[in-house]
Amino acid sequence: RHPTEDDWVALASFVNSGGGLAVFLGMRNGTENPVAASYANPTADSILPARLLADLSFSPPESLDVRKTVHPILQKIEGVRGLAELSGVPVSRYWRVEPSAGSSVIAEYTDARQSPAVLERAVGRGRTMMITTAVDLRGPNDTWSGLPRVWPFVALVDGMMHYLGGRSAEVFN
Repeated sequence: RHPTEDDWVALASFVNSGGGLAVFLGMRNGTENPVAASYANPTADSILPARLLADLSFSPPESLDVRKTVHPILQKIEGVRGLAELSGVPVSRYWRVEPSAGSSVIAEYTDARQSPAVLERAVGRGRTMMITTAVDLRGPNDTWSGLPRVWPFVALVDGMMHYLGGRSAEVFN
């Protein structure tokens, strides 16, 4: 199910009051594009780090460019020597996005456009983050990206959740 306007209003309230929202984009269904349609509204635009433009393919596949390790979630992965493996994972499909005002690109793809792969945005007292490729290994989504098949992806998502929850400075084993 795709978010409705009521869902976006509730999410905007949550994020503005200090919550964290992670958005993992994926495939569209059939010939229509309900993903883009449900994400294209003023309330979604007010909290998301980017506006969806089109779902596209890389040919040949690209990968994440994580050489800029200044972001806390990438630094933690580098601390356990996981960035090299994460940057070697093929990504075949992605959402081309237009970053919103006030958002930051944390990682790009290795394509000539340097398309955004991971973005973040501060919203009110909270934050939102977005990954622009599917991370679901079920059905057609598994042709988008191999990211969920490698252990550093688990570290990336764990780092995102800690960061969105305001706990990224804490160290856990």
